[in-house]
Amino acid sequence: MKKIVFLSIAIMLYIQGQGFAREFNRTNNKQDSLSYITVSGKVIDQKTKSPVIFASVYKTGTSVGTVTNSDGEFILKIQGKSTEGSITVSYIGFKSKTLSISSLRNEENTISLERFAVAIDEVIVKSIDPLDLLKTAISKIKDNYIHTPEMQTGFYRETIKQNKSY
Repeated sequence: MKKIVFLSIAIMLYIQGQGFAREFNRTNNKQDSLSYITVSGKVIDQKTKSPVIFASVYKTGTSVGTVTNSDGEFILKIQGKSTEGSITVSYIGFKSKTLSISSLRNEENTISLERFAVAIDEVIVKSIDPLDLLKTAISKIKDNYIHTPEMQTGFYRETIKQNKSY
């Protein structure tokens, strides 16, 4: 009796697994049929030629973007086959640079950013009692934070580098 129950459960799991595999393959084929343009390159400091780490690289006017890795390299996948539009590269302390996608089609793109200093007003540092600061922060919680639940969507992509390739 135990063998029959076990065999029945095994057959049911196998049948469900086959249905899942078919659905998975059908879904994957749909995703594979989508076309992408891949833009890759390296962002460097124009003066020192050193890589600019964690610079923002994004398609101008959209939320599609990425950041450079510890070697200043990036890979950006843009949906569609059209080379219209542009990408923007930005980093604090550098001038942002906007380039057309059609000019970045080859494999080894090197984008150099020019340093840019922004003068700011003077900063006055005062000694404040920490307890008063905490009391003020606690009293402002209701003004600084929302009181209704909020739903957001985020995306995370991880790449692994092996022998200088991703």
